[in-house]
This record gives sequence, C-alpha cells and structure tokens, in this order.
Amino acid sequence: MQALKALSNKVTMRPVFPDLILGIGLCLMICGSFFMDTQQQRLVMYISILPLLFFVTKAKGWFSFAKEKNTLFFGALAFLSFACLSLIWSQDIDAERIWQKLKVLPFLTLFLLGYAHYFKRYPRSWQYFIEAFIAVAAITAPIVLSMKLPNYYSYPETYNIWRIAGFGGADNANQAGLLYGSALLCLVFLNPQHTIFLKSRTLRLLCAAAIAAVFLLTFSRGAFLACSLTLCGVLFLKVLHDVKNLKLVGFALLACTAIVALLVTIYPEVPAYIFERGSTGRLQIWQSAWEQYKDSPLLGIGIGTKVYYSAFENISITASHAHSLYVATLLHLGAIGFIIFLSLCIHAALKAMLIGYKEHDYAPFILIAFGLGFGLVDFGGYYISLSNEWVVFWIPLAYLISRHSLEKPRSA
Repeated sequence: MQALKALSNKVTMRPVFPDLILGIGLCLMICGSFFMDTQQQRLVMYISILPLLFFVTKAKGWFSFAKEKNTLFFGALAFLSFACLSLIWSQDIDAERIWQKLKVLPFLTLFLLGYAHYFKRYPRSWQYFIEAFIAVAAITAPIVLSMKLPNYYSYPETYNIWRIAGFGGADNANQAGLLYGSALLCLVFLNPQHTIFLKSRTLRLLCAAAIAAVFLLTFSRGAFLACSLTLCGVLFLKVLHDVKNLKLVGFALLACTAIVALLVTIYPEVPAYIFERGSTGRLQIWQSAWEQYKDSPLLGIGIGTKVYYSAFENISITASHAHSLYVATLLHLGAIGFIIFLSLCIHAALKAMLIGYKEHDYAPFILIAFGLGFGLVDFGGYYISLSNEWVVFWIPLAYLISRHSLEKPRSA
C-alpha cells in the first residue's frame, strides 16, 4: 500500500482519484504500442473515458483553452473539424463508414483535452510518461531480438523475415522502426535529472544498445530518414543554444558512420537489399493519388471515400492508404485541409523547438519531427483513432497545448 501511495505521489504529485487511474491509462496508451494490439489499446482508451470526463470536468477544462486563446488548440480543432466536415462530400459511404470516421472527432478532441489538462496539472508527468515509453522499448527490445533474430540466419532471403518487427503496434517492420527509432532519440537526449529509473549512465547505454539493435534491424528506410532528419533538428537546437555543442555534430557523424560500417560488415547484403527494393510501389501509389486529387483539388475527395491502390515494383501490393502523410492529407482534404494541417504541424514543431531550446526537453520535438519525417513515405493521415500516430503527434501536441504559458508575452 505504501509503494502504491509513493508511486501515485511520483506520477500525480498527490494520490487523488481518478488522477492516478487516469495516469495509468494514459501511460498505457503511450507505451502500449510496443506490446498491445490496436484492439487492446482501444479497450484501454474506452475504459479511460469515464475518469477522463470526470477529470476534465473537475479541472473546469472544457472551455479553458478557448478562453485563454490557445492557438495550437484552435488549430487542432480546425483540422479535426474540417476532416469531419469532408464526410459531406465523401463518395460511396454508408452509415457504418460515417460512424467509423465521425467518432474520431469526439474521441480525439476529448483525449486532446484530457492529456493537455493532465500535463497542465501535473507537468512532471510528461517526463515520467516519456521515461516509461523508453523503458518499455528497452524491455521489449531484447525479447524481440531473442525471438526473431535467429530467423535472419535461417531464412535470409525471405522478404517477411529479413526485416525484424516487434509486437503490438510494432508488428510491422516500418512501424517498429518508427517506435523504436523515436524511443532511441528520446533516450539519447534524455535529461537524467528528471528521471526515476534511468539516472545511471550504464543503464542508459544498455537500453540504448538494445533499442538501437531493433531499430537498425528493421531496415525501415522511412524510419532511417525520419531519424536522420530529427537528429539534425535536435543537433541544430543544441548548437543554436551553445556553439560549443558543435563537437556533438562531429561525434554524431562518427557514430553514424561506425554503425553503418558495422551493419554492412555483419550483413554485407544490406546495401543491395535496401536499394534493390526500390520504392516498393510508392511512386505508383503517389501518382495514382495525384491523378485523383486533380479531380477535386480544393476540398479533396473526403476522408470517407475508400481508395485502394494496386502497385507492382519487385513485389505486388494492394494498399488501402497513400503511404505518405502529406499525399493522403492532400488527396482527402484538398488544398484547404492541407494548408490547415501544414499550419498546425509548423506551429507545433516551432513550439516544440522553443521548449527544446529553452528547457533542454527535446522529447516533444523528437516525437513530432520523427512522425513528420516518417510521414514523407508512410502513414495514411493523422485523422485516425488510437494508433501510432497518437504517439508521434496527438499526445506530444497535447503537451504543447498545455504549455500555453510559454507563448504569453512578458508583462512590462
């Protein structure tokens, strides 16, 4: 009982119902992607709704962000509302499809409010959630390696086995690259002063090694691209803060070169494997999406319109989404929705950069930048019920919304 009370004090600063229960639910929604499938995570989401409603009501938070003129919250609401509105001009939809898409608006809005108020009331909980995210990645990584690494040597030429994937939301190699890659960068740039378990440098190094092994063996080019872009962004912030951090840039280049050399030495087929895969049909998918977009350039085809893409490049695939966050958003929401979405992303990224620059908390920027970089070659849009997109956008966005005080002008 004492241990539970101590934990509640750590996470919520005081043991008040439903704060602790809600904190556990929110933590599972962040960390569950490594070991829970979508159905299990959504069950946690549904269970969290009642304490979330109670919490927001208790905090008098239903209209507080509107009253404080929180522009980031208004931007998120504008994007969600326009996406929902696009159901009006969506084609070939039935009642089930309408409900499937329509319910995303209240769920996302509710949890955006709930997370934002939770972070606002308990600011330190953000650090604890991030540490839990890293810890779960580090715990599951050795399990993934022990269960799936032997397949590399048994079936090196089998497409489905050549690339490591994890469990739950990481059961796809690309999604595993997204989750483990973002967790790796969060760990590398973690501030140990605000941690519970990861204060030891040795422990952090061991965790980084395990997470990095899974990340690299996913051979997800989209995740590698996102990691490279995000790493450059964080290094830019550190150099901008202090020019002496230029040495980190050199160290990062040496480390990346050494890792690539080691990987190629262990698996000499890697360069050919990566480049011979081509675009895996993405160029054909994007071309098809562009042709459809030209029929409704202003409003798009609507989020309710089902689109399937058939492509063939080395392998034959049928995709249910455009495999690009930006292409999908442009196709479904047109130029108007795309501009709203792009404005929201830029605003969120800039605010995350400001927090990183001022407070050396790079996790919000890492998660959002990783998702936006990964979205260049994957994702089917951010208007979606609980999935990995929440981890790299909606949850860090809620934290940024909770930090509205950062934007307030100083009094004279």
